Amino acid sequence: MIPLLKKTDFEQICEKIYHRTKNQKIILSINLLRLGKPLFPLSYILDHIKQFIQPQSIAIQTYSRFSNLELRSFSRYKTPLIKELSSFSKQTFRVFPNYRALSATHSFIFLDDSFNHDHIFTSAFGENSTFKYLIENNYLWVNIG
Repeated sequence: MIPLLKKTDFEQICEKIYHRTKNQKIILSINLLRLGKPLFPLSYILDHIKQFIQPQSIAIQTYSRFSNLELRSFSRYKTPLIKELSSFSKQTFRVFPNYRALSATHSFIFLDDSFNHDHIFTSAFGENSTFKYLIENNYLWVNIG
């Protein structure tokens, strides 16, 4: 049976990570299968993180996989996310597709107005990749659940 996740449970998790994440740039990954089924809207997770932890920037995974490697065409709005991503990632994509980075496979939604959303990343790893950007800009990967 899947456990239930209350707002107070999630708020306690945020309190535990607060001292390491406050005012940081974070990559936010949430596993609701481990945490439990939220008894609140998924939007509350992001709203509470923004209000309580007050990160400088939040990046959320929106990875894609191409069925045909010859005809790889990426659309910020229409290229689907891989099915293995969390409900949280999928919900964030539905709400903020305009913040999705232009990277064909390892795309992230950057909830940060200073991020250049028109930049096209040309590599999965290494030079001009989202991962190089995240490392160079001191993002901290936060796994909850």
